[in-house]
Amino acid sequence: MKTQMKKGILEIFVLGFLKKEDSYGYKIVQELYNRTTNGNINLRNVVAIDIDSVTTNGKIIASIVGDSDEFKMDLRVTNGKIYLGDFVLASQVLNPTKTNIIRLHTTNGNIEIEFVE
Repeated sequence: MKTQMKKGILEIFVLGFLKKEDSYGYKIVQELYNRTTNGNINLRNVVAIDIDSVTTNGKIIASIVGDSDEFKMDLRVTNGKIYLGDFVLASQVLNPTKTNIIRLHTTNGNIEIEFVE
């Protein structure tokens, strides 16, 4: 990736949040939204309260800092599998009463999610 392009990624990321609404820095860190049509989404050691990632033709790999019991997880695949740690799951919502939200959806690909400390 070209150096000039790397320098602007954070600014574009922040402007993408501010396009939706005015916000403070702490709120920007709490929310993470990703969208792609033909690409993978890789989230590594993410610290956030709300994570919303959707891809059409790609996989989602997520490493979340925290405990899985702290999050409502809306995990959906059409043609693929969901791996939560050592478990293979069907599309479902886990911990539906929690307020911290992880939403991971893909049409053609797998979802791999793990929680780390």
